[in-house]
Amino acid sequence: MENLKEECKNTEIGVIPEDWEVVKLGDIAELTSSKRIYLSDYVKGGIPFYRGKEIVELKNNKTISEILYINEEKYYKIKEKYGVPQKNDILITESKRYLIGNGGDDVISSFGGNDTLKGGFGDDVLLGGEGKDKYMLVVTGHQGEEGAVLSRMATNKTPFRFERHDQVVFSADVIPNPMNAAQRYMLEARLRLMGVRLFKGAHVSGHAAKEDHRDMIRWLNPEHLIPSHGDFNLTASYAKLAEEEGYRLGEDIHLLRNGQSLKFERII
Repeated sequence: MENLKEECKNTEIGVIPEDWEVVKLGDIAELTSSKRIYLSDYVKGGIPFYRGKEIVELKNNKTISEILYINEEKYYKIKEKYGVPQKNDILITESKRYLIGNGGDDVISSFGGNDTLKGGFGDDVLLGGEGKDKYMLVVTGHQGEEGAVLSRMATNKTPFRFERHDQVVFSADVIPNPMNAAQRYMLEARLRLMGVRLFKGAHVSGHAAKEDHRDMIRWLNPEHLIPSHGDFNLTASYAKLAEEEGYRLGEDIHLLRNGQSLKFERII
């Protein structure tokens, strides 16, 4: 790059301060991975188990809204085999409930069930005001389907409020049938009336490939997986991929046929 400031330098990762160095994390720190805890591992009492959500609450001096426990036997097995966090350790979560923004100390937040952001901003932040420019929302509804998040946002059925010059990027084209075309037309019309800028044609291919699905599993880190939208050969292949990522068939990955249902009961 040209015209670099004297106190900065150009490196393979971009411009950094002159007195910084580019190193691999593994060269300066010990990297470890925690053991996955399943819903079936939770018990009514024992050793408290803190997820990203609880750590954020503690960081913000809030009362933990939901305390989960594992039994002592499991705790000591994990501690012996994998280790447990120590003071001054740095924790990194891939949980789908957390976003990294650009707001300094106010960067760790989680989506609440009422379509708000909670976390370092102090009080709940209704996206549409303060902090809105720090996030990119990835939501459902590119077909304009009723009940999808984008459709509810466009009809003011969530706390989010679109403003003039907000931008919406559609990641998929309309699936060609009259119902989808009509729903998408109405959605786009509502957004345009609010002055929202629409970007279409970002769709590249019909469906994600195998390794794309692997990345999504790692990014979202879901508690359960139910492959769908394909015949048994396709869903079974997805189950095999999930097993490669540490999931177990019948425990946290489930193969269902059309018409079958699955009931989840959370034991706290």
